[in-house]
Amino acid sequence: MSIARDGFDIATVIIRAVAAAATVFAVWVAVGVASQDSRDRRRLQATMVSAWQAHMDPRVPNTIADTVIVQNASTSAIYDVLLSWVGAWGNAKSDSPEYAPTLRLSMIPPGSWWMQVTGNPGGAMDARVGVLIEFSDGVGQRWMRTARGELHHVRHSDWLDKESREVNKLADALTRIARA
Repeated sequence: MSIARDGFDIATVIIRAVAAAATVFAVWVAVGVASQDSRDRRRLQATMVSAWQAHMDPRVPNTIADTVIVQNASTSAIYDVLLSWVGAWGNAKSDSPEYAPTLRLSMIPPGSWWMQVTGNPGGAMDARVGVLIEFSDGVGQRWMRTARGELHHVRHSDWLDKESREVNKLADALTRIARA
């Protein structure tokens, strides 16, 4: 039974209102799914990059080396790579940029790469060091994987800013010397 009032059927109005609300909800869910899919795709290459300390270098028998393995399991290179020894566990835990990068590479292609990274401060009974890697993916997004394996999107690289300031200071000094 429906009651008509001013040419409107109340049941029809209620059904249309519920349908409109369901449509709005469906659009909201679709936008959320598309947004999550976009974040996942943007993060995909970064999830395939990691770095860790190797205590023995298999290329040099019977040696203990400050060797780092960088694994780029993606199909694209990573760029502007910074590697650093950082406190990873215990009292030395830190991902602070005060630990200057000890190795900078312009590019690492896909694959596993063994490399010597100097400056390993070593561990202690209550502290362990690990490797921090910061890099740009194929679309220019900046990422950092901590020594504990956590992956973070980096909007602003303190390391790169510090390096740029140092390069600018050097350029200014050279300019002053050239003018003198």
